[in-house]
Amino acid sequence: MREGFARLFGRWGATVVARPWPVLLIALVTVAALGSRIPELEVDTSTEGFLRADDPTLVTYDRFRERFGRDDFIVIGIETTDVFTFGFLERLRAFHRALESRVPHVDEITSLVNARWSRGEDGQLIVEDFMERAPRTPQELVELRRRALGNPLYIDNIVTADAKLTTVLIDLEAFVQDGVDESGVPVLRYLTGPEQREVVEVIERIIGDHTGDDFRPHAAGVPLMADRIAYRMIQDLPTLVSRALLVMGALLFLLFGKLRAVLLPLTVIVLSLVSTIGLMAHLAIPYQVPTQIVPLSLLAIGVGDSVHLLAIYYQHRRAGAPREQALPAAFEHAGPVLLMTSLTTAAALLSFLSAALAPVANVGIVLPVGVMIAFVLTVTVLPALLILLPERSLPAHRRLAWLDRAVVALGTLSARYPRPVLIAAAVAMVVALTGLVQVEFSHDPVRWFPPGDAFREATDTLNETLGGVVALEVLFETDEIDGVKDPEFLSALDAVAAANGGYADRWREGQGADSRAQLRVAKTIALTDLLKEIHRALNDDDPAFYALPSERDLVAQELLLFELSGNDDLEDLVDYEYTTARMTLRLPWADAMSYGGFIDGLIGEQRERVGGDVRVVPTGRAALLTRTFSAVVDSMIRSYIFAFAAVAPLMMILLGSFRLGAISMIPNIIPIVAALGLMGWTGMPLDAFSLLTGSIALGLAVDDTIHFMYGFRREYARSGDAVDAVRITLATTGQALFFTTAILCAGFLLYTTGYMLNARNFGIVTAFALAVACLSDIVIGPALVVLVSRAQTTRSGADVRPGV
Repeated sequence: MREGFARLFGRWGATVVARPWPVLLIALVTVAALGSRIPELEVDTSTEGFLRADDPTLVTYDRFRERFGRDDFIVIGIETTDVFTFGFLERLRAFHRALESRVPHVDEITSLVNARWSRGEDGQLIVEDFMERAPRTPQELVELRRRALGNPLYIDNIVTADAKLTTVLIDLEAFVQDGVDESGVPVLRYLTGPEQREVVEVIERIIGDHTGDDFRPHAAGVPLMADRIAYRMIQDLPTLVSRALLVMGALLFLLFGKLRAVLLPLTVIVLSLVSTIGLMAHLAIPYQVPTQIVPLSLLAIGVGDSVHLLAIYYQHRRAGAPREQALPAAFEHAGPVLLMTSLTTAAALLSFLSAALAPVANVGIVLPVGVMIAFVLTVTVLPALLILLPERSLPAHRRLAWLDRAVVALGTLSARYPRPVLIAAAVAMVVALTGLVQVEFSHDPVRWFPPGDAFREATDTLNETLGGVVALEVLFETDEIDGVKDPEFLSALDAVAAANGGYADRWREGQGADSRAQLRVAKTIALTDLLKEIHRALNDDDPAFYALPSERDLVAQELLLFELSGNDDLEDLVDYEYTTARMTLRLPWADAMSYGGFIDGLIGEQRERVGGDVRVVPTGRAALLTRTFSAVVDSMIRSYIFAFAAVAPLMMILLGSFRLGAISMIPNIIPIVAALGLMGWTGMPLDAFSLLTGSIALGLAVDDTIHFMYGFRREYARSGDAVDAVRITLATTGQALFFTTAILCAGFLLYTTGYMLNARNFGIVTAFALAVACLSDIVIGPALVVLVSRAQTTRSGADVRPGV
């Protein structure tokens, strides 16, 4: 069967020789059709974009947004010597007005200029802007300070208690209208990436225009973070791809020594990349943080097929065969192996489809398809160009012969002394395992930015001064119309809000978790705060009346008066039927790993305080980050299990032997353990990006294993001498194994030249895993097959060559 399969590839090679133009034109038209949609590719770096559309946490969050709008502000904290000076307040007013007049897609901007100020006048409720009129005298300035620092809602929300920092909160539109449907109902959608980019660019220009002595803005918040990640991804992509092509071109020239042998593989992988990225746009798969591995991964993977095919082709050409014979012969020799390696790589990458993280699951669609596209273009475009383009000379015979000798010597030495080699490998694995158990999971996008990055520093500054910029939204659902107006419910809600501030100390005492000491509830905003404010204002602003109304009718009256004042802040705190109250808790930005237990305990306390008749539903960005972290862990476990479950049987089928297939998996497990050990020893976190390393390394490592095992099986069946079979196999495939690994490592190491730290870590760990995989195939693979072949011979006392 294997020989028939090889002859089938040989006939395809003859077909390309006979009809190169039709083959080439069909391939190019297909590439053009796929690539035509690339301009429509969307970039999505949102927090919610990490989760699948049907994830319960995301479904709850989407319902929350439909009811209350966005919860992710852009926060601009402005540092100064003293907020309450004439000069600073005038600059703040100018800054506020510039934002209001120039920033698109804004729902509301809040600062000291227009913060809500409620007061009573002749029994009437007056709700106005805090700085309705700019202070003109020192006495008015003192009064402004007193009012601001005496308002509990302002402290660490609008202004810090020491008056050295004030904030401007920019609330973007939750939805924008995108036409109307057939019945005339507006069609709403979320802001797109380009629209958010426009928002951020305008804000950055305004900040630049107003920054100066004693007016130092720091911009942070989830919308800004998503934009910065997207911006860096887009900025890095062309640079990384161009560098990859240069490095791969240099390695190909070092291997073949001919410009033609450089340009043809590069043409194939560029066409593969164009097709795959275009397919993403056709399938409406966005370009996200994990999917940014696709371009360089595909370039590195795709060039390997071309290297193997060209190496065999030039061997036949140097032996005197004309192109018309050398190409079918190369296909007959290399075609089955190329298909096998492509299938096993795709099978390993398909494991990402099981991931709980949506962008990782998208990698499980895009990258396996890209691998197969690269294979198809390698067996169509590459041979067609080989026939159509003139070939004036051949690459020099036995280039880098020293490398062949080194690989053969190393592999032969391992084959002759298999037991010491395997003992040494076992010791190395024990060392790696001690590092593996130290690996920590993580999901902290702010720490993806390098130290010194303006956004990272701004987030740290606001963490220190305001207590954080991450919102945990909690919905208290009564299932009763006007149930929120019940004084008993409001009293319980107020007790929850009061208890939030001290929760962090109680939680730390219970957990003994000093490593998470930064976590706390920095600020709580709820309906009860507004009611107290209204009640005080309607009682001559007497501080003694900063309390909740005691009767249900009075609650309803005061809320009605507030609605009639023209202020719409009530819409942010309660639904229109008064069945659900919203409470916003502001937390410090931290690794999402820290949030899980903290939030679970907090919600548990809140449920106890409000009783069983009220549903307490956590949502918001903090809840999304917590769920994303758990999805990182879940995705890694699933993808690794599925990758091994897919690849192991396929290796057994492709190699035609259960025993050989099982043995072949050992050199492919070692690099994954080694990579995780490296991460543990160096403190690299396992996050949504680096979790991809294992399945990718497995999918690529099995390629070299197939080349070695396939060749060994053939040579051992001929000679019956396992050591000699290892030597001959490495003599014919060793250089190609080394160079494909070098190309792959070089491709992934280019991520270290990018801006984002998570991409740099991914590049280092993946390149390390692939280098270990190559070493395993050259050293551990021979030791294993020699030991197994000796054991079989000893047990049977007969020649068992074909059944290894």
